[in-house]
Amino acid sequence: MIRREDYVRELQQGILLIADHLARLKGEDAAVAFAGFPAEGDYADDQPEKVDLTQFGNGMPLLLMYDFAMGLCALEPSGDFEESALASFIDLVPRTNAYGEPAAWPEDPLTTQVLDMFRARQKLSDPNQRSTAVFSVRELALLADMREGAVRNALSAKELASHREDGKVVVNWAEAATWLLKKRGFRPTPDTTSHYIEFETASSLTQLLAALAAFPGAEGNVPTEWLSGRWSGNLSEVQAVAHALRIDPEKLAIHMSRLWVREQQ
Repeated sequence: MIRREDYVRELQQGILLIADHLARLKGEDAAVAFAGFPAEGDYADDQPEKVDLTQFGNGMPLLLMYDFAMGLCALEPSGDFEESALASFIDLVPRTNAYGEPAAWPEDPLTTQVLDMFRARQKLSDPNQRSTAVFSVRELALLADMREGAVRNALSAKELASHREDGKVVVNWAEAATWLLKKRGFRPTPDTTSHYIEFETASSLTQLLAALAAFPGAEGNVPTEWLSGRWSGNLSEVQAVAHALRIDPEKLAIHMSRLWVREQQ
């Protein structure tokens, strides 16, 4: 399984590579404005942990995409998980430093693996795609946390029925779903759609706080006063709860603030 900390570090390294090119092409001020800090030498050689992903507009969607891809949360009905955010990031990352020297960027980056896994889980989780969706050997390997060679062995052993489309071996939705459920490394997508709907349609602060308290993982992560239907207006609490429940913090802050202001009038 792709570890979150390894995925985050690769995102941070990618940002440093982009900043490295910005510093050379646009100047140091442009690089600082993008990366959020001045480099000690070249950005490409700086420490990835200096990059704060929460300061980037796409930072939270990129982290939420990882959570969905790994089966840690459901896909929000509103579609905040924009796969274009990660696809665009992958395209932007230079494969060299600002001097044209090869960068320490893997041939098959974790970011690309997460994007492929995200797309595969979207197909697996969408009831509307059950009659048409097919899965490649790579997608099945990513979802089952197996090597591609092991999936090919399963195909050779007739554990999975397959066919060819555009010259590639693929497996249909029903066959893939049945096989994946038997694999120890596969994590089914949590069904939290109803929680998201209650959260997004809440018309009062009390209703919203009750919806948050019902989320998986809420116990111990939601402030006590929230459980009583009260919120002081402290936005730092919102950020912490959003991260714990894997909700977009900006969306939660706006929604809570709007309802809170309405009740103060």
